[in-house]
Amino acid sequence: PVPLAAAEVARIPFANPRVRAMREMAGAADAEIRIADRERLPSFSAGIETRGYSQDGYRGTTLGLKMTVPWFNRDNYQAKVDAAKLRSDAAVADTEAARREVAGQVISAATEAANAAAQARAYGGEIRKKATEANESVQASWINSKAPLTDLLDTRRLLFSVDLEQRRQVAMQLAATEKLNLLVPKRSSK
Repeated sequence: PVPLAAAEVARIPFANPRVRAMREMAGAADAEIRIADRERLPSFSAGIETRGYSQDGYRGTTLGLKMTVPWFNRDNYQAKVDAAKLRSDAAVADTEAARREVAGQVISAATEAANAAAQARAYGGEIRKKATEANESVQASWINSKAPLTDLLDTRRLLFSVDLEQRRQVAMQLAATEKLNLLVPKRSSK
């Protein structure tokens, strides 16, 4: 059986390791946008510091409140947000380009597998049947001394080459299917 190209192409974003990694990088770039956007907001912090001296018993406590005022540096923060958005857009575009590249390879491998399977069926069916009939006919003629030995050997060679070509096509189908499985791995049942 040959996998359908459309079903395999649909699994690329979830099964291909390269595309999955690029999707994660695009997600990280989106998180970077949120972080840069939050930096534009004011932040608050509080702290307490205590000091104690043993000679005269003096003790001191300091309470501190801190607030950042990012409104005066708005252009810098906006530049960070814009740069993060550009990185995110580039990551999404790279992911889509990788998905399309892998999709082309998947379609090519599925087509190779389907073509090789069709050729193997043809060599195992009608072509082999005709070669066998020709061999039997020449063999009967040779037994009756109506055909030379070279004709019999030629038909045997033809039958052998048909079998060899069928096996070659099966091997090509298996190689293309394995290439497809490398591009879009099946989930393991572990």
